[in-house]
Formats: sequence, C-alpha cells, structure tokens
Amino acid sequence: MATAVILWTARLSMALAIAALACRWVTRSADASLAHNSNSHTSTAVDHPTLSTMLSLQRLMWCGGWLFLMLHFLAVFGLQLHWSHDAAWEHTAEATARIVGRRVGVGVWFNDLLAITWTIDMLWNTLARQQGTTPPLWWTRPFLCYFVFMAFHATIVFGSIWWSPFIITISITSHALRRHLYS
Repeated sequence: MATAVILWTARLSMALAIAALACRWVTRSADASLAHNSNSHTSTAVDHPTLSTMLSLQRLMWCGGWLFLMLHFLAVFGLQLHWSHDAAWEHTAEATARIVGRRVGVGVWFNDLLAITWTIDMLWNTLARQQGTTPPLWWTRPFLCYFVFMAFHATIVFGSIWWSPFIITISITSHALRRHLYS
C-alpha cells in the first residue's frame, strides 16, 4: 500500500504538471496571437472564452501537481523513510548507484529545493494573479528549467518508461489545441 501511494502521488504530480505546462505553452502562444490580432473594438486576448478556460485549467493542474508533490514527499518521508533525512540520503544514494554506478545522495537536497521553489512559484503566481500581473521571467524561466531537469532526473533514477505514452499524448494534444486557438 505504501509503495502504491508513493508511486501514484509522484505520477499524478508529474502528470498534472506536464499537462499544465502543455496548457501554458498553448495559452502563451494563443494569447500572443490574439493580442497581436486584436484592436480596440474587439475583445482582448484574456476575454477569449477558450483561452480563459485554458488558463483556469492550467492553474488548476499546476496547483494539483504541486499538491500531489507535497503529498508524495509526505508519503515518502512518513511511510518509507520514517521522517529521517539520513535515510532519504541513503535511499537516493542507492537508487543513484543502480543507475550511474556511483553512490551519490546529494539528489535529496535537489528534491528539497524543488519542493521549496515550487511552493515559492505557487505563492508568487497567486499574488501576481491577484495584482493582475505574472511573475517576472528572471524567476519563471530558470524555475521551469530546473523543474524539467528534476522531473527528467527523478524519472531516470526512480521512475520507469511509463511516462513515454503520456508525454507523446500531451504533446500531440497541446499542438492540436495550439493550432485550434490560432485559427
């Protein structure tokens, strides 16, 4: 039971985050296109019903991804590692050794940093949305690069090939939605 909870909280976190990033890609492109094509007598890009729905869906999935990551951390530390950061270090070192042949546990600190930065991103996005802005690119771009880096490495060390069909489906769907919003 504990293993299933640990696996599925991680899978749901990444599935929601990947879907949110796909929505983000679609809405950013569509938002720019609609803003470029609009004039003072037409609706703004944010007023576009499909785009507005996609933005809401993106926010909901991003929040859900964050929530499942926090639940994943609680499950791993509570159910498997008995609240020991030393045990987390050892577990990470063993998993890394199976893949790269070298015992390195420092990845646990990178996991902690991801939890902290994603929490900051969630709070910053919430505050920015209330003020009608977005977080600055100097934060967003490095954070998203770090997020993708961590998702990739966590999948290599702890995950499986399970993600391939999901990522392909999301890629095709987001491309189709992007084309639909452009037309």
